[in-house]
Amino acid sequence: MRISQHVRRAAAAGAVAIAVTVAAQPAVASPARPGPSFNGSVHVIAFRGDTVYVGGAFTRMTIEGRTVTRNHLAAYSGRTGELLDWAPSADDTVRALAVVPGWVYAGGDFDEVNGVRRDSIAQIDAGTGATGEFNRRVEGSVRALAVRHGRLYAGTISKAGAHVAVFPLADEGGRAPGRFASYG
Repeated sequence: MRISQHVRRAAAAGAVAIAVTVAAQPAVASPARPGPSFNGSVHVIAFRGDTVYVGGAFTRMTIEGRTVTRNHLAAYSGRTGELLDWAPSADDTVRALAVVPGWVYAGGDFDEVNGVRRDSIAQIDAGTGATGEFNRRVEGSVRALAVRHGRLYAGTISKAGAHVAVFPLADEGGRAPGRFASYG
């Protein structure tokens, strides 16, 4: 039975129909603060405290009306929106980030970070942006990074297929201990 038939029957029986409408409430109570804009794609965003780390295919970002060079990696304050000095430079697209205390791990299509040879995966100082000692070779491009139980997991893709490489995380001096495992 249709609703209109119910309404007709209720009216014929002397029932009173009441329609109630509710005004839609906005999903966000306060207006969004404008964030930075980039001259290329943003592929990944990662957070540590108030810091927002961004990776992608961009070479410049505009924030608070100011345009600055940021080669595939950038950081800004999530609390204030202020541009941070963190400005490591990758020579190609960054597609994945993982952040741990003191370090940002970046993965993607790059061969160098800050002019230092790194094969699609790099360790970057979270404060200074300097390239860390972690230097591992992976097959293909890194598309995903995750950290769990003292290990860095890297999802890669190449002509040979998709794989997961597992690396022990760096010690406090930035050195990467031990060997790694690869699954695929």
